[in-house]
Amino acid sequence: MAGKRKTSNEWEGGNSLKKRKTDRSEHEALLFTDLSDLLQLLTRHGYSEDRYYRLSLFLGLSPNTISVIEADHRGDTGRCLSDCLTKWLQKADDVVKKGGPTIYSLVSALRELGENGVADGIDMEIHPACKILSHYTSNQSLVSALPQLVKFLHAEKLIKEMMLSTNVQGEILLIQIKEAICTDYQKLEALAVILCHITITADIGYAIQNEYKKVFCINDVIEFNDDNAEGLKIYLPQSLNSDFKSMRLKFVKIFFKVKSVIITKNSQSSTLDDIKYMLIIYNNSLKPQVDQCQNINSILELISTNCSLNDISMLEFVVDELNINEVKAVIQDYNEAIKAFSETKLTQYLEEKFAYASPLECETIVIVVDKDAAEAILNDVKRLSSAIFESLSQHVKYILVERAKSYAITCSFSLILSEQLITAALNNIDVLKENKVKKLTIGYCTVYEVNDTSTVATTELNKHHYISSLSTSSSLMKQLMLSLSVQLINSEEEVTTLNEENMIMKEETKSLKEALDTKNKMLNVSIADSERFKAETKQLLQEKESHLTEHKEENKELKEMNKLLEEQLALFQSEKEGTQQEMEVEIKSLKREIKQKDDKIKEVQGKDFLLFEDDIYGDIIIDHPLIIKIVQTRQFQRLKKITTLGYTYENKTKANYTKLQHSIGMYYFAGEYVKQLQRKQPELNITESDVLCVQIAALCFNLGVGPFSHIFGLFLKEICQKQHIEKPWDNFSEASVNMFQYMLEDNEDLMESFRRYFNNPEAVITFIKELMREKRKMQCIQDKEFLYEIILNESQMNVKVIDYTTRDAAVMGAKINFKWRVFLAKVYVLRCDDGKLHICFHEDDLETYNDFFSTHSRLYRDLYYVRKIRIVALMIKVMLTRADNTELIQDTNSKVTISDAARSMVAYTQLTDSVLILIRESVKDPLVQTLLDCLDESKFIAEIGYIIPPEDWNKNPDDLKEAIVKATGIDEIECNLIIDLVLNGYEGNETWTQYYYRDDDSTGKWTDRWAQERYHANLPWRVFFVSGDRGLIKTVQEGFKKAINDLRIETWKLYPPRENYDLMPEKVSMECVK
Repeated sequence: MAGKRKTSNEWEGGNSLKKRKTDRSEHEALLFTDLSDLLQLLTRHGYSEDRYYRLSLFLGLSPNTISVIEADHRGDTGRCLSDCLTKWLQKADDVVKKGGPTIYSLVSALRELGENGVADGIDMEIHPACKILSHYTSNQSLVSALPQLVKFLHAEKLIKEMMLSTNVQGEILLIQIKEAICTDYQKLEALAVILCHITITADIGYAIQNEYKKVFCINDVIEFNDDNAEGLKIYLPQSLNSDFKSMRLKFVKIFFKVKSVIITKNSQSSTLDDIKYMLIIYNNSLKPQVDQCQNINSILELISTNCSLNDISMLEFVVDELNINEVKAVIQDYNEAIKAFSETKLTQYLEEKFAYASPLECETIVIVVDKDAAEAILNDVKRLSSAIFESLSQHVKYILVERAKSYAITCSFSLILSEQLITAALNNIDVLKENKVKKLTIGYCTVYEVNDTSTVATTELNKHHYISSLSTSSSLMKQLMLSLSVQLINSEEEVTTLNEENMIMKEETKSLKEALDTKNKMLNVSIADSERFKAETKQLLQEKESHLTEHKEENKELKEMNKLLEEQLALFQSEKEGTQQEMEVEIKSLKREIKQKDDKIKEVQGKDFLLFEDDIYGDIIIDHPLIIKIVQTRQFQRLKKITTLGYTYENKTKANYTKLQHSIGMYYFAGEYVKQLQRKQPELNITESDVLCVQIAALCFNLGVGPFSHIFGLFLKEICQKQHIEKPWDNFSEASVNMFQYMLEDNEDLMESFRRYFNNPEAVITFIKELMREKRKMQCIQDKEFLYEIILNESQMNVKVIDYTTRDAAVMGAKINFKWRVFLAKVYVLRCDDGKLHICFHEDDLETYNDFFSTHSRLYRDLYYVRKIRIVALMIKVMLTRADNTELIQDTNSKVTISDAARSMVAYTQLTDSVLILIRESVKDPLVQTLLDCLDESKFIAEIGYIIPPEDWNKNPDDLKEAIVKATGIDEIECNLIIDLVLNGYEGNETWTQYYYRDDDSTGKWTDRWAQERYHANLPWRVFFVSGDRGLIKTVQEGFKKAINDLRIETWKLYPPRENYDLMPEKVSMECVK
């Protein structure tokens, strides 16, 4: 026999990154032509192109090289990534020192950057053997069994050195095994064979073998001449050949029946489309073949090709989905017939022939079929007999032979039979010589071998001499030792299993005895309750009779009372006028009392407590001295001058609440949240210190917010991109942590208060900072993990989101079904699958939370991204950007620009919405002054149009802007074009998850069902233009139309002239500010 393995360059065609032979390591350099596939590989595994800078450094490129690339493609992160990878493939700078342009160095760089998910995905795709092994590495049976297999693993070079099984852990061995398989994929097959030797890991071994064959051996071709075949030959009788043909005809009959029914219904076109759709959903790999089917005949032919004599599941699927009832009975009859045939005639015949075969003769079995049998009949014989042989022996594998209408089955043997097989072979050495066999090996033992240059003696003396020398050879001893080791391991496992089963039976006996005693006690109690119930029932009947008599008397009294009430009603009518006057006097008195209480509150306000009137939670009283000190700092009071919704209040008059109000609300809600858990679950050991820390973290969460809230974030991002510098912080929570630290340093008495109320103030301050961070820098405190999920969490159902969503819904007058008090009453902390304590919601409330996210998304549509509101936000961003050349904000020793103020908390403390007043007074830019006037006079920049990007669009906003500039031919408009991407609040929801609990206190985790986007559609990209020149606006709109035609965008719209009725002044200098 001769075989050909499937190489890894055949494993998945079309990807040049995978086209390498199996004996080549992953250190092989990529070619320059691999660039496009390399980009696709990174994209497939979720690598973000905007992180190209650090990746390029870790790959060996110099900062100068990266800077030149950035200068050539300013703002185009995709092009920057592409050019950096090109330089890497060209081995520029220190690329060779970093390992050269190889898959290994790429994966290593990604791991150093913390991009483990991307690195693992690439590693698994490039190395299918590693991917197969990863399916089983978490199996504890495998890990615990590895120390027992040290000898075998070392013999196959799966581990580096021999170790005693008592001194090594399975996890350490598994790491070495992974490294060996990553270097040589064929080691995976060796591992599978070893695992098959032990009962506890046999199933894992067979599973790995099956996956290995599907990936690496799918194209095996075996050359075999059946005329000279050794071993057992089984000739199928003519009757069985005829039965196979008969079953094949029944198989054809089903498809003919389906075709007849479809044609009779006169709906071939719609039925054909339905079947095509179902087949693509059933198996996406069939799509190219399905697309070529033009009629019912061709589609049924495709289905028959993918069915077999004993598997017509695809046809059954189509029949069930199309509800073809006329065929279901035929299919049922066919399934019964094929089952009867395979389980009776064929099984009995093969079992009879196979049972009498010698174990040594069964190394190869050839089943010979009628020479005139068609190819389909041959396949049918193969499939059905293969299924039968699987039940006869778990060590049988079957391979179709291309010649002589037959197929071969190769049988392996268990290690425990080694001694018997070697003995049998030694007793038949003469037979081996007569057949001119040169070498026979069983396991590690070479039983017989003759050199080409020598002659073989056939005397009895030589035979005995050979047997004697063999009995002392190390190879024989090694094979027998392996056999004994496997027997010993299996024996130990059987003893362990028996002991475990014995212990389980003892426990079950004890449990049953306790249950019986309990049942007897319950029965005695039930009998006593029954007797008591009888006595109570008798007494109740007697009482009912007595009550009936009493009711008759009461009825008479009620009639008399009714008459009396009518008389009193008449008297009340006459006294009504006098009572009304008395009520007015009483109301005036109450008003005076309320005024007196208000005056009293004002007198003590700022001394013992603070009172805030909140639209969501009612009156909020702050009475803790430490919280009062924080609220009274200038860092916190700064939030009174920053609106939560930016400049939205110009369009929505109710949208004028400040970040201070939002922060006070978060403080109160977070406090109620953690106090509720403290009351309901005392076992959580939530201390008063924990409660105070959570309240402080919620209160200070917004300290780092800039002027006009999220508008300032857009401004900072644009400035840093233009100047090619890093942002002062990744997100507002980091800015809040910095401001919190500055607040402690700037207020000495505040730090004294921390020392007064906390035993370890430094640790407490660190804990509060971690509660505030979106990306934590330290591990959670053990068994207090849930405290980190109150203000921020992965599910987005947290104090921050709930508070601002509830407030913003009130701004819109939108009805919100979410009730925060009900929410807190149903929240519990439970230990989940990861072994940690998490906040859990009730399983039945999933739709309530999804409704909340739907309301949150509607706010994006109806409030945050209303076109006029968004235009105002963008106008402010333009003003901040153009004013950033002027030093406006006072820092410690000098004035700094707006963007530089974000890097110094001294200056940042002074940066609020009032920055527009400073800009008005100090910035001389004509466009900035015009835009300030426009805000006062409700004039706006121009609206050009919008596009709906297609699903597979890979362009960015700068690409669209560049296309419009090119289409107009006016370079000067570039800096005044604004591409604004509309969001819907579900961005990133594929990563949101939430733990939940059931009524039996078991837990689960919502992933796909959590925060489901109910109405998915591609969101628009809006195009605005900072100008009031109607002629220029029309030119830009014409360029917009030409650009979208060039980009082949199907869905778009120009805003009509009436949308630009309130334009800014026409004659304004439009020069760009660098």
